[in-house]
Amino acid sequence: MGWLAHAVSNLTAIIVPTNCSLCGSAIFDATAPICDNCLENIVLWGSFRCHKCGRGLPLGSNAVCPECSSKRRAYVYAISAGPYKGRLRKMIIALKAVKATSLAIPIAELMAEAIRMDGRLAGDEIVVPVPVSADTLAGRGFNQAELIGDSLAKKLGLDFKPRALKKVRSTPDQASLSRLYRLRNLDGCFSAKESLVSGRSILLLDDVITTGATAQACATVLRAAGARKVVLATAAFTLSDDRTVPDGSATEILHSGAQR
Repeated sequence: MGWLAHAVSNLTAIIVPTNCSLCGSAIFDATAPICDNCLENIVLWGSFRCHKCGRGLPLGSNAVCPECSSKRRAYVYAISAGPYKGRLRKMIIALKAVKATSLAIPIAELMAEAIRMDGRLAGDEIVVPVPVSADTLAGRGFNQAELIGDSLAKKLGLDFKPRALKKVRSTPDQASLSRLYRLRNLDGCFSAKESLVSGRSILLLDDVITTGATAQACATVLRAAGARKVVLATAAFTLSDDRTVPDGSATEILHSGAQR
């Protein structure tokens, strides 16, 4: 009955199309949360990336960016699919603020492609999403990193361990804080389950990396619980000149694409 259900679903989509979660245009594919035009116009990093933080670099650049050459982190390296701008930014905001949870699947596919292109994963890692506090979970209804992580683990054939990390206390909003103050803000707010992570290689997953403070705090706790190594994977990397730019309302950002 699988093929019949799929046929009926596609027929329904033709008769009553859905709308793209980003631009609102009609979609005649029941399985697609965004239209082909939006998908094709997502800005991703090219093949030149910093081997430490994962940000894109100009063609012919050194393998490590200047910032990473002088910075030590608890995770070995990071991979991101692209910069936190344009349609990729809209996808992430729509997932979290508008609860367009179907976007977790295409976001995970973009991340999986970036990880395959990087080629450094051993294939024995466990996928661990960055947790949210109980208050955030109650208000939003889901953890976006967990939704993306579940899909990514399936695409990469890795084990998924959503309870390996826990956020044990809520933290004030970090949007306006520097990396140093973010680290202080996050001190002692995560705990790791040793029975799940000891001796394992971890693929730590989050939606966006800004200063790296959250990833650093999580990776530190994972290493203290016995994790062999931690690699960070994110959907997007916030560029330094974008870190002080407010997101604005989700509705404003999502509908601005239709006017451009």
